[in-house]
Amino acid sequence: MTKKKKHITDIIWSYYITMASMKALKLFREKGKVEIVQVPKPEDLGPNDVRIRVQFCGVCGTDLHIMAGEFPAAEEVIMGHEISGIVDKFGKDVAGLKQGDHVAVCTVRHCGSCK
Repeated sequence: MTKKKKHITDIIWSYYITMASMKALKLFREKGKVEIVQVPKPEDLGPNDVRIRVQFCGVCGTDLHIMAGEFPAAEEVIMGHEISGIVDKFGKDVAGLKQGDHVAVCTVRHCGSCK
């Protein structure tokens, strides 16, 4: 029996943090493929930054358009921006969060001045 290949939209994965690195799904446009790779764990956080130990991440339509070259992105880009996880570290000006909090991330940027 032939093992059925999974399509990228069927994949939901967890990133597992190690001491100095973490796993990420990275698109290599030149190679025309995605790979799970080890990347450095961010250590130098800005005053308003929050580092999250990602537990779940989904691949969405934007990711598929990036993979197909239909959406602008770097030649090598880490995929997945719909995430949930646990607050691991944060900058000195972050308020309302503590280490160990469970969070879901909204990656939509806004100006903050609309009411």
